[in-house]
Amino acid sequence: MQTKVRYISESVQLGNGLLDILDCVKSIEDMFCVYRTGDFMMGGENMHSHGLSIRFSRNTDDRENLYIAMPAFLGGRFNCAGIKWHGPNVKGVIETPLGCSETCYTLILNDPDTGRRKAIIPANIITSYRTAAVSVCAAKYLSLENPEILSIIGPGKINLLITEGILKLFPSIKKIKIKGHSDEGVNRYVDLIKKQFPYINIMKCGSIQEAVEYSDIISVNPGFEFDNIKDMPILREKWIKEGALILSMSFIKIPNNMLYNCSYKIVDALKMYENYIDEYGYPSYSHLSILGNSIADAIHIGKVSKEEVFELANVITQDVKIIHDRKPILFASGGLGIEDIAIGVDLLEKAEVNGLGVMLEE
Repeated sequence: MQTKVRYISESVQLGNGLLDILDCVKSIEDMFCVYRTGDFMMGGENMHSHGLSIRFSRNTDDRENLYIAMPAFLGGRFNCAGIKWHGPNVKGVIETPLGCSETCYTLILNDPDTGRRKAIIPANIITSYRTAAVSVCAAKYLSLENPEILSIIGPGKINLLITEGILKLFPSIKKIKIKGHSDEGVNRYVDLIKKQFPYINIMKCGSIQEAVEYSDIISVNPGFEFDNIKDMPILREKWIKEGALILSMSFIKIPNNMLYNCSYKIVDALKMYENYIDEYGYPSYSHLSILGNSIADAIHIGKVSKEEVFELANVITQDVKIIHDRKPILFASGGLGIEDIAIGVDLLEKAEVNGLGVMLEE
């Protein structure tokens, strides 16, 4: 019998409401609940690897291509295997409906028992939504009650989605403070947010200090384009409001005293960052300068104990309760293959119900 597989283009994803930031937050919440039960698997010896990578020379210039494959299985209500892979990770080579990108993502969903292909999905937009949804989900469970000021460091497409989700979750927010690389990026962010949330007061800031001071939620996503650690955004302890939530999904520098002694530390999946140390050695932060690797490195050298680091899944399932006091809360996310599976499965269900996408013969 001839079988067919559903192909869901990015124009169909965006043009038919298949992706909504709060729906994606719900998918991510459900995913973390399944994660807590252990009914999942990703790559690597510890089953928590971000992905397998290959590098090779480009034919068109002297830069290097980087491709990453992220196989995963997610059980529970999702019950789906799949893989997202992407490349070439070279700045400015891919155009997507959400803007220019350095890589082209493809998500393939499979029946876990038969291997039958359920869907083939271009996944640049899915990746942006799932990355944003993880941070919005973290804000839902970790933020101070009734936050009033949101700080945005890096006003790109992911922080635009994070802003949308946080403003919908927290109507108490009346002000956004923003710091970006360029006036063009900042102005684009302001125009897009003002169209959707005209009541919001947006303050353009000249420095990171000005942007983060007095803020209740700070979302840091300046990207990965830095020549050295000194150029990355650093958040000084004295700038941070007591009890503030810092969301970080890309390059960032947190001073050691705040990282080691003066913060609560929450991650998406601690073993993923431990896998970076296993694969690349200590310090993993020198290989990939993200917050989760800073935390794993601190554990590795005995500056932080594992008992001081909590996973968001434990907070969602109420196995861990965060008590707000003077310490800021650091939340690190690094990208899990099971997140893509969760978003992809729910997107596929919507497409099937509404008859969207193209059925390809196999």
